[in-house]
Amino acid sequence: MLQLAPPAFEQDRAPRLKSRSFLESAAVDHEPWDGPAALIFSDGRVVGAKLDRNGPRPLRYTRTADGWLAAGSETGIADFDGKEIVARRRLGPGEMLLVDLASGQAYENGELLTRNRGRIQASESAPNCARASRTAPL
Repeated sequence: MLQLAPPAFEQDRAPRLKSRSFLESAAVDHEPWDGPAALIFSDGRVVGAKLDRNGPRPLRYTRTADGWLAAGSETGIADFDGKEIVARRRLGPGEMLLVDLASGQAYENGELLTRNRGRIQASESAPNCARASRTAPL
């Protein structure tokens, strides 16, 4: 998902990733205005939500103590009267939320970037090919 819809990082003076090269190469094929407002995705093991790099529409989410999670662009999409709310947040531009369906564990953006840092750095050589092909004549 980071490659499909990279966050806007160009003006970030303190990037959360040790290496910017992955994001730089992922952003080669995306203009700053590209992308839908929000992406919802699943592979059957996890389900997640990601906001595009501009975040023109909000993506808010609410998690309850008994395991419910609702995400959408509007507030009040689910009735949580009587439920203990453990998180009520909003994804910022380029941010992601992921839930492991087997464990019920929810991972927010910062934790996802930290947990996947090794995979991101290991994939840095492949994006260099994309960068080179982008500048090749058609």
